[in-house]
Amino acid sequence: MVGCRIGKVRIKGGADILRFPAPVRDDIQQHIVDTAVHYANSYAPGEMHGFVVIAWSARDTISFARVDDSSFIGVSLLPFFAQEETRRALVSQGVY
Repeated sequence: MVGCRIGKVRIKGGADILRFPAPVRDDIQQHIVDTAVHYANSYAPGEMHGFVVIAWSARDTISFARVDDSSFIGVSLLPFFAQEETRRALVSQGVY
C-alpha cells in the first residue's frame, strides 16, 4: 500500500476534547499579546537577539528585558537603545 487515506478521526474510549477557557482581556491587553506574537513571528529562529517590554497602570510598572549574548546591543547600551527606539516609534505613529 502506497500511503494512506484518513477520512474522519474519531476518539476511541469516549474521551471528550476540552478547550481551555480564553483569558478575559481588554483592548490594550489583547493588543500587546497580538503585537508580541507578530514581532516574534517576524524573525526566523536565531535572528532575534533581545526585547524590552514595559507595561504600566495608574499605580505601578512592570518591565522585563532580555538580551542575547550575541546581540550588538549590550546590557549597558540597552536603556539608551530602548529610549531612542521608543521615541522613533512615537514619531512614526505621529504622536510625538
